[in-house]
Amino acid sequence: MRRNVKIRFVGHGEACCYFLKLGPMEEIHPREREFRGGDEVEVILTQRPEKPDAVDITFVDGDYAFEVPTEFFIVLPK
Repeated sequence: MRRNVKIRFVGHGEACCYFLKLGPMEEIHPREREFRGGDEVEVILTQRPEKPDAVDITFVDGDYAFEVPTEFFIVLPK
């Protein structure tokens, strides 16, 4: 299932930092995107049936990250 949402990374500012590896997975040195606790971003979430605790994230600029743990963020209400 895919859905357009706004997410907020959990934690507070400098004390909490997330580095998401960006696809494709075959890259030897994949690019990363850094987020701090409290950062909000609009994304497309794609649920992975075989991994209920992870999602694929597509950012509005087309970058994507595979198997991001859902414990990293909360989905904000519209």
